[in-house]
Amino acid sequence: MEERSKHEEKKGIILLLLSVVLSSSILAACGKESGETKANSGGAANAKVEKIVFAMPSFNRIPDDMKRITDAINQIAIPKIGVEVDFKLNGPVDYAQKVNLALQSGEQMDLFTTLGQFTSYVSKNQLYPLEDLLPQYGKELTAILEKDFGPDLLKSTTLNGHIYGIPVNKGMSIPTNFVYNADLLKEAGFTADDIRSVDVLPVIFEAVKKKYPDVVPFGPINVNPSDTSASVALEGSSPGRLPGSDTTGIRVVIGDEVKVRNFYETDVFKDGAKMMRDWFNKGYLEKDAATTSITASDMIASGRGFSFMGSYSGLEAAKALSAQTGKNLR
Repeated sequence: MEERSKHEEKKGIILLLLSVVLSSSILAACGKESGETKANSGGAANAKVEKIVFAMPSFNRIPDDMKRITDAINQIAIPKIGVEVDFKLNGPVDYAQKVNLALQSGEQMDLFTTLGQFTSYVSKNQLYPLEDLLPQYGKELTAILEKDFGPDLLKSTTLNGHIYGIPVNKGMSIPTNFVYNADLLKEAGFTADDIRSVDVLPVIFEAVKKKYPDVVPFGPINVNPSDTSASVALEGSSPGRLPGSDTTGIRVVIGDEVKVRNFYETDVFKDGAKMMRDWFNKGYLEKDAATTSITASDMIASGRGFSFMGSYSGLEAAKALSAQTGKNLR
């Protein structure tokens, strides 16, 4: 009974941490017990501090000075809730594998975000149910979720009657966006109001290219048809993709159609491919766009890129992208 009480207290501490760092769709893992360390700032000198390992994916360059960031967070977390956080960041390619290895090996990992494997983790009993702990430790947390999103948001992380995670507290969708350097747009003689459809982009690209010959007007973020369909999305005709694909194509539904079609056989793909080819011939894309490993955001950060297509959500997306690149992005 005492052992279970200690285990629940640990999970309660994790929920308190979630109240402080509510930034991702976070799952509580069933794994090795968290470590304990002596507090080195705030509180009594002999107070014990719970060490929580928090795994997160990063879709951007992982900072070289991550320890400095972690130390700054712990300066708040240790005295406030008695928790020392150890963040484990990995890129999206390696993230799921790293999480699975930690869960299978018993390596300490108390919290992690999911990239779509939620039901798999539940089926393998790798997650800890939170419904009994939320009323005691997560009142602030649930109050924030209900205020911002309504009372049903926790259903998205509920399976078989158990709540296994805390949903993300930000935009609930990731629509396709045309991301651009606002300063370069202004210097080229245009404003955001001028970007009404994909048809006007070549005019803007030509103006940017004329004023800044070394700047690449448009940088695809992926070497695949997603950039083609993303471009067409500005006209409201982007296909709705269905889960999964095979070697013959991607399954899509276009507009109000009820028929599932192969994306590569549609006029949407054909028109988008022609448009990309036209942009390439006019010099709006990098000459080695099909083979380069340099991302559009990296090009913008270095001053060599103007715009790209990407899926982002939330009112703070532009601020986050601007902070990552050091440019005024919109």
